[in-house]
Amino acid sequence: MKLFVRKDCEFCNQIEKKNIKVEVIYVDDKKYNGLIPQQVPVLQFSNDTQIIDAAFINTLFDEIRKQK
Repeated sequence: MKLFVRKDCEFCNQIEKKNIKVEVIYVDDKKYNGLIPQQVPVLQFSNDTQIIDAAFINTLFDEIRKQK
């Protein structure tokens, strides 16, 4: 999974990533040279499916942590 965020994004900062295997990509980083989503945060899966809701992303991460 990849999580696209911005450093100054209030919603992005609310996402709890602890104990989740996710690649965090800061789209406002000068080193980032890819497609910038219109809205962040965006959680992208290996099949290119995306979730664009911070509350839903947190709920999903909570459920993953419960299964560990």
